[in-house]
Amino acid sequence: MTEQYRRIAGEEINTAAEHDPQRALLMMLANSTLVDAERKATGEQSHEPKFHESGWSIAIETLQGVVGLWSCWLNNQFYLGYPKRTSFLIAALSEEVVIRIANKYRRENADKFLVPPKEDFGLEESRRLLAGFKESKLAELFRQNGVQTPSFRDGAQIVDQLIMDTLGVELARPVLQVDATAVGENYEGEYKDPDKPLVKNSVGQIVAYRTRESRLWAKFYSPRVASDKGRVWVDHSDWNSNGYHFDVVRDGSREGLENIYYGHDYSRGISTFPFSFWSEYAPDSPTTEPEVIQSYREKFLALACEIARQMGGANAVNINYGFVLVPEQLPQLGYGNIAWLKGRSGVRQGWGNEVVRAEKTTESGKETVILKSGNSLIPWSTIRRAPCASDLTTEKLIELLTF
Repeated sequence: MTEQYRRIAGEEINTAAEHDPQRALLMMLANSTLVDAERKATGEQSHEPKFHESGWSIAIETLQGVVGLWSCWLNNQFYLGYPKRTSFLIAALSEEVVIRIANKYRRENADKFLVPPKEDFGLEESRRLLAGFKESKLAELFRQNGVQTPSFRDGAQIVDQLIMDTLGVELARPVLQVDATAVGENYEGEYKDPDKPLVKNSVGQIVAYRTRESRLWAKFYSPRVASDKGRVWVDHSDWNSNGYHFDVVRDGSREGLENIYYGHDYSRGISTFPFSFWSEYAPDSPTTEPEVIQSYREKFLALACEIARQMGGANAVNINYGFVLVPEQLPQLGYGNIAWLKGRSGVRQGWGNEVVRAEKTTESGKETVILKSGNSLIPWSTIRRAPCASDLTTEKLIELLTF
């Protein structure tokens, strides 16, 4: 075995299994992945393109910003992010003004940051900071700095009807909410309705049901799933409880990549509800069953394409597939101009300490691949940038997801 892919010792796995079986299973999965990486590096295992149905992130470059689509590796969530109005407002300002206002705000509010500012932000960091403001607060910040709020055009005015037509959902109404709570045997208490018996779920827990008031889980919902097993609920807002990272290949970057951060209050987003709450007593509550959520994959791809068209048209697609390739495979797949932007060949410290960039010419233009070292479960992240037609289609994205 090469030093690049040193596996976890059996004794360590056995020790973990005594206290945390799930951790031990992850260690075993990591070892299996490391074996695959080593076999790819030695040429024992060749690359065979396959369709990546989940576990990826897509960043579509447009004339007015990035449209990002994230698919959870558990098959149970989608998040589609695109720039807020404040992003288009900031784009109307000069770079000097953006950097000046952002860094002045950081210095004057250093106590609000987990890590106090040491060095001034550059342009991208400054834009990201300001994009998180509400539009009214950002206008007030401009006024305080003697800057007149510029006129601007919101380049992504996504209306409800487009979402409903593309995803096949409708405006939601409040539905009956029934809580499910794990309890002890023979439980009778506040978390159980008198008319609902205790049941044992698929993992052996005893569950009690209690009826609550009606609830609106998100802005839209799908038709009820077959056998009354819930609905797919979809939200559309300027805020999301999670953050999402989208990699964009950049020639001028030290690591060859720019990281676009969406979610929280940094972008607008269209997302599936992240938890399941349906039961026989609440057949209209959210479901995250993988086979149900994945039936919306092509619809989310189509919606991403439509948003890209509204933002001036696509010019390139960046996809982070997770672990697909190792550096040794790049020449075999026709990639040239191979450069180690960080680290060196034959040594893998992991955790981003190695970054490899490669190119090849295709019918569509120059395609670039970035390999960035990761951990034991994902030894190398594979990020591929491919040029595309401005009128990007779902079929093209599906073609690019086969790699």
